[in-house]
Amino acid sequence: MNLLSDDKKERLQEIIKLSWNILIEYIVSGKVKINKESSLQLYYSAILKQIGETFCIKPDEIFSVELETHYKGKNIDIFCSLGSIKATIEMKCFKELSNSGGKSAAQDIKMYDVFVDVCRLSSYVDEKYVDLGIFLCYTDYKYFVDGNEMKGFAKTFSTRNGSQYRKGVIKPPWVGRWKNKSRDNDIVLTRNITFNWVSKNKHNFLFLPV
Repeated sequence: MNLLSDDKKERLQEIIKLSWNILIEYIVSGKVKINKESSLQLYYSAILKQIGETFCIKPDEIFSVELETHYKGKNIDIFCSLGSIKATIEMKCFKELSNSGGKSAAQDIKMYDVFVDVCRLSSYVDEKYVDLGIFLCYTDYKYFVDGNEMKGFAKTFSTRNGSQYRKGVIKPPWVGRWKNKSRDNDIVLTRNITFNWVSKNKHNFLFLPV
């Protein structure tokens, strides 16, 4: 029998992971439908609140959750805490078809944005703002998970299953090619990361602690 950990950091990660696993089952079974990132955040945060409060096993323990918390000029998707132990969660939702019904585009940019979120989460932990940083992603588009060999810019920032990156600097190969310079910045990883997806039917889920 696995008992709940007395270590609040371990228990907070259990809360975050269990809540994600429950949402996975909801999506796969059709209990909830995800059409964009905001709906993913909404459903997940509702589950997170319930599970977090349930995991408050001591009389004086309090679990809290906030959406779009502001820190250093950036909005954090979800901030939660178990007592004095804090966590930040960034989420992405990549749909194969856009709301208009067309094929989703700019996959290289979306993959780059995943790395931006991972770096941001790492900085929050490194700066001691939080104790845990977790990146969560849902997609029904297999391109992000597996498939034919990637070509072009996307290869540099691949989120494909099993992709591994060691800490260090990754330079975007498109620098100077586009008018929009917002994604020309280097990615600086302060720790090693590996993309390990869970796939069920046409649904794919990523839980990535940083």
